[in-house]
Parts: sequence; C-alpha cells; structure tokens
Amino acid sequence: MCTSGRLCCPFLFMAILSRDLADSWFNGSIPPALCSLPSLQVLFLYNNLLSGGIPPQLGNLTSLVERDLSDNQLSGVLPKELGHLRNLERLVLINKEFTGELPQSLARLKKMVNLFIFGNNFSGRIPEYIAKWENLKYLGLIGNSFEGPFPDALSSLNLSELHVSDLTGSNEGRGFLFPNISGMTSLEWMTLRNCSLTGPIPTFVSQMKSLYYMYLKGNKLNGSVPRWLAGSKALYAYVFVFILFSL
Repeated sequence: MCTSGRLCCPFLFMAILSRDLADSWFNGSIPPALCSLPSLQVLFLYNNLLSGGIPPQLGNLTSLVERDLSDNQLSGVLPKELGHLRNLERLVLINKEFTGELPQSLARLKKMVNLFIFGNNFSGRIPEYIAKWENLKYLGLIGNSFEGPFPDALSSLNLSELHVSDLTGSNEGRGFLFPNISGMTSLEWMTLRNCSLTGPIPTFVSQMKSLYYMYLKGNKLNGSVPRWLAGSKALYAYVFVFILFSL
C-alpha cells in the first residue's frame, strides 16, 4: 500500500486479482485506472474511506460479477456506464451518499441476483425494468427517497427478500394501497416500512407459505390483525404486525 493510504494502481492490480481490499483504510477516490482489469470478476472495497463518485470507466469491467462498495464516503449519481456490466449479479451500495435516479441503462443487468442499496438518497420512481431481472432474489431499497407507490409490475419476481422503506409522496393524502406482490410466492423476508400504505393487509399474504418475517411499521393500515397470521409460519410477522396495529 502507498504510504499515503491511497489506492495506488500498481499495488491494486496485484492485490485485487488475489484478494479483496475491504477493511483496509484506503482513502481518496477510486482510481479510473481500475478499468485496466477487464477480466476482474469480484471487486470488494467496502469499509474503507474512499470518497468522490464512481468513475464511469468502471463500466469497462464487463467481466465483473460482484461489486461491494459499502461503508465508504462515496457520493454523486451512478454513471450510466454501469449498464455495460452485463455479467453483474451482485451490487451492494450501503451507507453512502448517492443521489439521483437509478439510471435507465441498468435495465441491461439481467443477470442480477442481489441488489442492496440501503442508506443512500436515491430518488424518483422504483424502476419497472427491475421486473425483467428474472434471476433477482434479494431486493433491498431501504433508507432512500424513492417515490411511491411500489410498482405492481415487480410482482412477477420470484424474490426471497424484499426490503423497502421511506417512500415519498402520499397520493394527495390518500396514501397507497398495499402493493400487489401476490406473485412473490417464495418470499421469506418482507419489509415495507414507512411506505404510506393504507387499507387492510391483503389476504394473498396468507398464501406466502415461506414467509416468516414481515415488518410493516410506520404505515396507516387499518382493520384488525388477520386471524391467519396467528396460525401461520410467519411468527415474526405476527409480532411486528401486532405492534403496528397497537400504535
């Protein structure tokens, strides 16, 4: 490592091919020269002190399968060039200061399995092109400023985990109906926190036989706790929904 603590390209080229660079206290910006590794498949730079934006040149890493840049000081908008990463299966951007909408170019990432972008300030609508990511299993959008409602188009996804919170807008004060996610029959974990949801919990949730965690706090749901929750596999769901209706 360079004595300055910055990512120095000669060292980076050697190290990144043999191990990840997480928890290494690197600072400064991500060097654009990183794009000189066209065969790179895994890039882990989480838990460092990196700052600035994601260089557009990272879109040249077309062999990349996994990328985790969490817990740094990165910011700015996501470059549209990330849409070139057509082999990408896992994108994790947690606890950053990224802003703006998710680029339309990300629609090309059809091999995506895991998208976790917790704790940023992304805005705009949740893109419906995510519905075309047929391999997607984990979708985490908590802690951003996406506009509601949650798109019904995503019901076709066979997710194992869905985590959404803090949707903006209120539909002129009327709130949003519980999203139609009836097609997510394999869902195990579901968070819909502070999403301005109104009305009852729909009965199709009772058909999610794998569901055992459901967190709905901070909405405006009404009615009584559904009886089917007490006899379901979703024991955690019963606890969190009970807290919700007791507020």
